[in-house]
Amino acid sequence: MGFAVLLKCFQFNARFPTSRRSVPKPVVGYLAQQLRISPKCFREYDWSGRTIERHRAKILAHYNFQESTLADMDRLKEWLCDKVLAFEYQEAQVMEAAYDYLRSAKLEPPTLARLKRVVRSAIRDTEKAFCESTTQQLSAHTCKKLDALLDTERADGKGDAQFKQSAFNFLKTDPGRISLKSLLTEIEKLKAIRNLGLPPELFSTVPPTITAHYRRRASVETPRELRRHPKAIRYTLVAASRRQP
Repeated sequence: MGFAVLLKCFQFNARFPTSRRSVPKPVVGYLAQQLRISPKCFREYDWSGRTIERHRAKILAHYNFQESTLADMDRLKEWLCDKVLAFEYQEAQVMEAAYDYLRSAKLEPPTLARLKRVVRSAIRDTEKAFCESTTQQLSAHTCKKLDALLDTERADGKGDAQFKQSAFNFLKTDPGRISLKSLLTEIEKLKAIRNLGLPPELFSTVPPTITAHYRRRASVETPRELRRHPKAIRYTLVAASRRQP
């Protein structure tokens, strides 16, 4: 029974189930019916002994799959950075792409934890390179302006600092009902954005999914959280959120 479950799961997913609980009960029930045995037999299958190792090896050999190596993981990471992360940063989507790659390469996927480490490492490296490249396109004057957007302190005339709404949060405020006041406020916002001096070509060759990713991140972070990021990440987040379409 255990062998049949492993075989069917690998046949459809090109990977083995991670545990007994990860196998849907309807699948176990259907296979038990086909084999004319009780589904309870699957509960008795040893999930960590030599038997399952032997069964896995037979299935891999049958489908001409090989166990993945460290070198395979390095190639997978390079492929993800080059072919996938240029368009998609969502971990779940990148994981699916990784599984598709391993399937086409006839490689048995590593453990879920190990594959996640590879995927997250690829995402970190790609984001770091992208943010550094973006920041290199910004002048020192623009970077200073972007930092000023996140400022939440002002002097009270006595040398003490008081809290104020950041320009960044002001630019995120909803326009509200149409009126002369709201119109003038939106014009003020537009002037403030143009005053940042962002290069017109910034993000022009970047897929919309990537710029949307940074806009989403910036929209849910406070000025304090944004200030705590390394410069390259901070400037990329703020620039992406403020760039005019």
